[in-house]
Amino acid sequence: MLIHQCLFCHKCLYDGSLCYNEGMNSQEAVHLIDLFYKKDNPSVKDESIYVNALKYLIENKQDAAAMSELAGFYYEKKQYDLAEKYYLLANKHGDSYAPVGLGYIYYYGRNGVKDYKKAFFYYSKAAKLYGNREAKMKIADMLENGYGCTKDLVAARQILLDLYTEIKDTTNLADPYPEVVHRLGSIYIAEGKGKDAVPMLERACDFIRYRIRVNPFWGNFVVARKLIEELDSVYPPEEGDLISFYDLFYAFQKPGVAKLIYHEKTYLIKAFEEEGKIKVKMGRKVYSSVYDFLENALFQGKHTYVIDLEEPYLLIHGSELSKDITIEFKKKPTNEA
Repeated sequence: MLIHQCLFCHKCLYDGSLCYNEGMNSQEAVHLIDLFYKKDNPSVKDESIYVNALKYLIENKQDAAAMSELAGFYYEKKQYDLAEKYYLLANKHGDSYAPVGLGYIYYYGRNGVKDYKKAFFYYSKAAKLYGNREAKMKIADMLENGYGCTKDLVAARQILLDLYTEIKDTTNLADPYPEVVHRLGSIYIAEGKGKDAVPMLERACDFIRYRIRVNPFWGNFVVARKLIEELDSVYPPEEGDLISFYDLFYAFQKPGVAKLIYHEKTYLIKAFEEEGKIKVKMGRKVYSSVYDFLENALFQGKHTYVIDLEEPYLLIHGSELSKDITIEFKKKPTNEA
């Protein structure tokens, strides 16, 4: 294993993990954070150094962006008490995303109790003060259901239509394009116009696949599930069809099987019901859900969301896997988000 001198601070040695020395300054903190971004599979030690670097910027520079970033890190880790603490701090220091993060915490009751009035307050602040699109989308949700505000279906739909018009051609993965399309898709399907929604649903599915590749945050898998369930409800996959990994959200709503061919090796993936829940089994390993499988299953050392966009693979849906499948297929997304 090669040991290198840190090219930035010249004081510490590292082996490909993040470097660290106790005499940290602002530049070194930024350096450590940048190194963390470049890690595909950061270790616990890497995460600890990353958190310490953010805390240095917070404690010594009152850096609002670092406060919000640390809050987001804790949110992804489902440590919602710490996420709330740092979002509140970031909001106090004028960070533009902090009120959105607080909105999510109070909307979903991440700390135990839902508070729709607080959620509506913070979403409204983010929308009005910073023009945040995600906040506008969540305001539409609240107007649709009358959560923390007066119910107004017309206003909710108009917000979504305006947002879609604004971002329908976006290539910025941070934009809530797939989330907005999911909401509009559900409206179209409810009105019996599901086929009209197919083009935007297909693009949104490609968009969220790219986002997951960049950021495999569990919330992005939730969005992928909702989009796939809507798209596949219009055109359900049939036995023997070629599908993507994310189509398993729809195909495995009930017990079933799929066959994966990857680098000339075959894997059987089985969905089965246990204690009223669908679980997934591959080989001897059992996954608690389709989410668990897609987030954590490894094929020759690679996650599904890496293979999905970067490797040739064949995934066949169906219950009868004795058929001789000879078709060659390379997965190529149609839209580059």
